[in-house]
Amino acid sequence: MPSFKLTAEYMNRIKTTFERYRRIRRLIHKNISDYVTDFMNFRGTPQDRAEYLEARYRLREPKENYITADNNGKILFHVRDIALLTGRDPSSISRTLSQLERSEGWYSRLIPLRHEWKSANNNSIYVYDQENF
Repeated sequence: MPSFKLTAEYMNRIKTTFERYRRIRRLIHKNISDYVTDFMNFRGTPQDRAEYLEARYRLREPKENYITADNNGKILFHVRDIALLTGRDPSSISRTLSQLERSEGWYSRLIPLRHEWKSANNNSIYVYDQENF
């Protein structure tokens, strides 16, 4: 039976990842409580309130992205990065890319721009060349 040993390096990676997610979780919880307070205390039209909350909390969101570079220095973009750059929702970007990949005309254009990449937690994610834009 094979054995599994947790090396000090592996444990440090786990601890670093866990601490990063704990910081993000604290930020989100703080933002939720502040958001509810701002929502309840804002006086004005619903449209003005929505614009105020968007402007105030967009800057406070966790700055997690997956921009990476390959060995040649070519920048590769994750769906979240594409969403931030285009001002759209990440799930909308994912759906659009999936639909394009399923269509005959776009499949051959999009697939060469897509690369599988190992994320910080060692999961596979897709990243795209800048030409995707």
